[in-house]
Amino acid sequence: MRNKIFVIIGSVLFIFCFVVFYQGLQKPNTYSPELKKEKKLPSFISSDFFSDENISSETIFEKGNYYIINIWASWCIPCRTEHNFLLKLKDNNLNLIGINYKDNNKNAKEFLFELGNPYSKILNDEDGILS
Repeated sequence: MRNKIFVIIGSVLFIFCFVVFYQGLQKPNTYSPELKKEKKLPSFISSDFFSDENISSETIFEKGNYYIINIWASWCIPCRTEHNFLLKLKDNNLNLIGINYKDNNKNAKEFLFELGNPYSKILNDEDGILS
């Protein structure tokens, strides 16, 4: 009698685990963000990369124009890799705005001097809040 109870409990537990794992295999594990057709950029104030003057987002972004915002840093390895692509975008007269993320200003300027500046405007994000 006792053996039958263990066999029944073991079988139920095995079936339960099998169903849970089987259901998990059926669901994709890739993240797909929710797509929105229009997303408004909140207004913000940041400092200019070269002059350290405060700039409002309303003076940078004009209504009716499209912009690409790229967050970059001199210490970022993927940023160095994508930089050539950004330079090609600049050749196509796209409005490319750069946000320098938690970076040493001297290192960031050397990065741009070495690889070129693809941005029409660069903003500082020293504390990482703007990004």
